[in-house]
Amino acid sequence: MTKKIYNFNLNRADNDIVNNNIQLTSKAFDIELSDELYVGSSDNYHLSSDDLANFGLDNIVTGKQEPSIINLQDVKIYRYPKLNLPRQKFDLLKERFDCKITRNSDKADIHVVSYKFLESIFTYNWYSNRFLEYKDFVRVCIVAKEKDMFTNDALNQLREFLSNMDQNSIVAFNNNYYNNNNNIQIWKDQFLKITEPFHKAADLGSRVVVIEKNNLDNYNKVINSVATVVFDTAITEIIDEDLAVIEDDQYDTIEQMIISSDIENRTLALEMLANCNIEKSFNVVSSLYWWHYDWMKATNNWNTVNVKAMRSRLKSYEGGHDYNNVYSYDRYIMALTDDRKLTKFAVDRTRFLFLNKCLGSMVGPGAGVFKVDLEHLVLKEKYNNSINE
Repeated sequence: MTKKIYNFNLNRADNDIVNNNIQLTSKAFDIELSDELYVGSSDNYHLSSDDLANFGLDNIVTGKQEPSIINLQDVKIYRYPKLNLPRQKFDLLKERFDCKITRNSDKADIHVVSYKFLESIFTYNWYSNRFLEYKDFVRVCIVAKEKDMFTNDALNQLREFLSNMDQNSIVAFNNNYYNNNNNIQIWKDQFLKITEPFHKAADLGSRVVVIEKNNLDNYNKVINSVATVVFDTAITEIIDEDLAVIEDDQYDTIEQMIISSDIENRTLALEMLANCNIEKSFNVVSSLYWWHYDWMKATNNWNTVNVKAMRSRLKSYEGGHDYNNVYSYDRYIMALTDDRKLTKFAVDRTRFLFLNKCLGSMVGPGAGVFKVDLEHLVLKEKYNNSINE
């Protein structure tokens, strides 16, 4: 459930502060209703499955739930933007279940969304220590009053603001920094020091998540939908449920086919990738596509329907990537993180390639003096926390 946000703003001018007593006057501050709405907080780098319930999105059917929850027979489907679901896949869906695509969300039986679309609705605020619940803000103000940090006029104004505010709201402090010699900054530092134990007790995540006014309709449309709302990945699993899964231990064999000088071998390997269950084979398919994109293009079936569908799904992974450039390894891990497809296999294989192919002559197997062991080459915490078990 969303909450209103009120911005607690401090004015800049020194003369808005009463002499050296560092008391706030009524002219020195105001509290105004924000256009943003608070939805929750998170420690995650991206919107995760754990965040869904916290942000009011637990009505969405995920790919981890039973496929029987989703009935596709003879239904009308509404597509939200930013789906990882090629139109060719929808064509297969229509043929198999005799369902239809509609542009009218009110007439649809099923709404299909993606994590990418939902993330575009939310804004992640990195300063979670700026936010307090209304009840905690009142308590902070009481402590500040006891420390004689307000003039009488300011207290009266503050009481008036508080009486008109929604008591189930959030108060946000502006993040402006004033010169150290400015009395406003001195007052602000003292006030924020009072808020610290309240922030600690509230135990907010490292990021506060808000919705801007222009995204509110989309958010409400999803959470209040009378249609069944499902993730694009859940639909893909249904479409691809009968397709073969390429296991991780098949990687090396298919890689040799992909980089073969024989175009027929490369064509056959590409056909295998395009006709597999891509979501469940993502470790293999995404990595081969990332590192050997140019080899795959040099085939006889690059423009066939199935391969085009795979290319659409792997749009974020296309292009030539140089083994000797750290950027290639960084971007691959970031792409997997964005797709929520980062796995231990993908991390371990990327670490191995990075050490042996990029760092080899410096600190890897080919180094002359320095050495870094593979177990010491690890991801930063924010990416490590994104690994799927």
